[in-house]
Amino acid sequence: MTLGEPSFLSDDFIALEDPDLELVTTSGYGKNGALCILERSIRPQVVTTITLTGLSDLWTLHSASAQENHELIIVSQENRSIILQADEDINQVTDSGFVTDMPTIFACNLGNSKYIAQVYKDGVRLLAGAEEVQRLNLDLTSDIVFASVADPYLSLLTEEGYVVLLSLEADRLNTTLTQLHKKSKIEAISCYCDHSGIFTTKPPTADNPEAEIMKLAKVKKETKDDDDLLYGMPDVSDSNFKQQQAANTSRWWKRNRYKHDNVAQSFWLVICRDTGALEIYTLPDLQLRLSAVDFSSSPRILGHTTQKHVVPDDDEQQSLPKVHELLLVGLGYMDRRPILFARIGEDLFIYEAYPYHEDSYEDVLKLRFAQIKHHLIVRERRSAKTKGTSNAPPIRKHFRHFPALGGYNGVFLCGPYPHWIILSTSGQMRFHPMGIDSRILAFSPFNNPNCSYGGFIYCNVDYEFRICMLAKHLSYDSPWPLRKVPLKHTPHFVVYHQETKTYIVALSTGELSAKICRVAGDEKEFIDEPKDERFPLPMRENFSLHIFSPATWEVVPNAELEMEPFENILCLKVVNLSYEGARSGLRGYLAIGTNYSYGEDTTSRGRLMVLDVIEVVPEPGQPLTKNKFKMLYQKEHKGPITAIDSVVGFLCATVGQKLYLWQLKDNDLVGIAFIDTQIYIHQMITVKNLIYIADIYKSVELLRFQETHRTLAVVSRDFRPLQVYGISFLIDNTQLGLVATDNDRNINVYMFQPQARESAGGARLVRKADFHLGQQILSFVRIKCKVLDPSTTKRNSIAIEKRHVTFFCTLDGGLGYLLPVTERTYRRLLMLQNVLANTFPHRGALNPKTFRQINSTDRTLGNPAKGIIDGELVWEFINLSWKDKCDISKKIGSKSDDIIEDLMEIDRISAHF
Repeated sequence: MTLGEPSFLSDDFIALEDPDLELVTTSGYGKNGALCILERSIRPQVVTTITLTGLSDLWTLHSASAQENHELIIVSQENRSIILQADEDINQVTDSGFVTDMPTIFACNLGNSKYIAQVYKDGVRLLAGAEEVQRLNLDLTSDIVFASVADPYLSLLTEEGYVVLLSLEADRLNTTLTQLHKKSKIEAISCYCDHSGIFTTKPPTADNPEAEIMKLAKVKKETKDDDDLLYGMPDVSDSNFKQQQAANTSRWWKRNRYKHDNVAQSFWLVICRDTGALEIYTLPDLQLRLSAVDFSSSPRILGHTTQKHVVPDDDEQQSLPKVHELLLVGLGYMDRRPILFARIGEDLFIYEAYPYHEDSYEDVLKLRFAQIKHHLIVRERRSAKTKGTSNAPPIRKHFRHFPALGGYNGVFLCGPYPHWIILSTSGQMRFHPMGIDSRILAFSPFNNPNCSYGGFIYCNVDYEFRICMLAKHLSYDSPWPLRKVPLKHTPHFVVYHQETKTYIVALSTGELSAKICRVAGDEKEFIDEPKDERFPLPMRENFSLHIFSPATWEVVPNAELEMEPFENILCLKVVNLSYEGARSGLRGYLAIGTNYSYGEDTTSRGRLMVLDVIEVVPEPGQPLTKNKFKMLYQKEHKGPITAIDSVVGFLCATVGQKLYLWQLKDNDLVGIAFIDTQIYIHQMITVKNLIYIADIYKSVELLRFQETHRTLAVVSRDFRPLQVYGISFLIDNTQLGLVATDNDRNINVYMFQPQARESAGGARLVRKADFHLGQQILSFVRIKCKVLDPSTTKRNSIAIEKRHVTFFCTLDGGLGYLLPVTERTYRRLLMLQNVLANTFPHRGALNPKTFRQINSTDRTLGNPAKGIIDGELVWEFINLSWKDKCDISKKIGSKSDDIIEDLMEIDRISAHF
């Protein structure tokens, strides 16, 4: 795993203070070998940028002549609206039937893109292209503030909570002022066109699998009496029933994917009142079909309820949060997965509808909504002085649905920390942030000849109107946007050469070979042993070194470096060495350590190579051939070169258990110092003049190189036996932690603390934290925390700027990070972790507290140090209901907002890639 600079980055984002990086990992074996380029956030490819001061919203519209491309763009500003014609160029339309002397509230297509509806504060206009067809002046007591559409219905919401329903009939808009506001004020609305068929009040038909479940449920209710319910043991029929029920109800959308193709569409209006109740009405007759009175408390399951929510009488507890915005939309295959998005308070909640026929209510929708878990915190970070206030321009509509954008459909979330929410073809919901341009005020999909793939328009907080495209080379159907480059060989190492902006990859190809090597002194003789056809030949790996250009992710032709037969690459790194020949200073070179595996009868030897990646004149018609390897130094040693790095300009390498320091001088290495260690060093990293090494059996050691005396000395070591897999540093300002992972799938953090009693005067490393991950870690990368907060573009505190986040990848394909936190944050999250461990039902009856304790096969006495918070567990706090959040916060003597602030800070300062 390594860090590199992306080749596709728009000029608008190059001058950012935080470095824009991508994560490159190796994966697979043999013909399945590949490089994985991971990007956590979406980086749009900007086509053009225009500054439009005061922009508040925008919409892209189709015309009747061209329903594939968007031909009109409506831009709403503070005191006016601008109409733009989008063809090959974008030009302003001056003479049209649109309202231009006041801001536009909403604009959409109606009648299968035949008409355009423009909503302004006191009326609606219906247009065909740019020509006015109908003008409606609504005599309302307050201005229109929100609108929602489900063709042919358009619903409007006024500032006083009135709902106006418009329907397109016979090329005219009919207006109805509803009486829904008489119960209580309406805060949010959403129109929905259902294609799934589950928005129904009728029982399932005989050919529907849900009907079989209902029959079984009724039979069981009739045959069981009270004694059976109280004392009876579950019999075979119970287990069969539960299995069948689970099989039938799980993934109903996938099970019926190719059934019921001719589902009749139905139209619905979803509203939310100031009391926190969610109601669903039919369109156009406005008959109530579902009411959930406790919606604002964000319960896990949302169904038809008639009991009122009781607010606890406690001065410390805040009042119920308000529902600011709703969006019910169909996503997935043929829009047959109804998803409800809600912005309750400052948080995002997502629900998915599923069939539920066991309610006894009549004329009620036979469905429920289940909450979809996510880890998104979309709030804006505010300081203690400005808490509760924001100087940013208000956003009327956060949820922007895109039906088809680059082959994906989903919802874009505007606001301080924008996100793409994509429902992929595999049925998984993906959440991708786009914090590279800070706060997003408006968004709309944009299909145009200039943006043929995944075009969209958005406006940021600086009123920059950007026309962009999604990157074609990335797949967004994964937890992180991913590009996989097939290699057809086994990748072993990948490093990034910063000067030439290329990646160096060590590959191997396996072949069956009967060849053996006989060594006599310095002479080598390769002999082919004659074997029978049925003899199972051993597999021999042939190693080679290749240069990859990140522009195309193709191998640079004629630049590979083949290793000798039986030579295996054990380590590959870019080292910064001081060069005292023709030039002076530090320069990045490529250092390679190898081993000759000739067999058990021959003493193992190795080769150390120092290479430079130089630029040459490219060959005609092959622009990638501008980079080649140049061999500066190579020499065989009396043992394998197992680890390699640089320290204060000197080359540091290990030969088995010995550690050597060399200086590069006139294309030769001059010995500086050496030291003997334990058994076999296989990992080594350095910082300043400190060298941190890992032994394959004898744990870790910390060495120091004294440049004035040119000596190596052991500073401290861990005396317990440990089979180390990977090592890294954990840096928090002036504190240095030493991370080591072992074969028991644990993470151990050591510190050098000579003043501590258990350190024996500094000779022993003190274990400060340990954690059982459950996966084996081999590789780490470390990077400084984010300097700017993505939601505010303000600088983080100096303490955060001097903190590093350590990312790691596992052999099971996992990716995670370690981050030092302050003592106050740690104590609060530790109490939260202890409460949540007893609150949630344990999966498979497995206690997370017990599982995360260090698991060691070593018999050495010692207590677990703990000291690491389980991020997966504490992040579940975000998905709790409002009541559960208040109860848990009260138990630990804190507030839910303070806990979310801590989680948000951790998420934002580690939001790299």
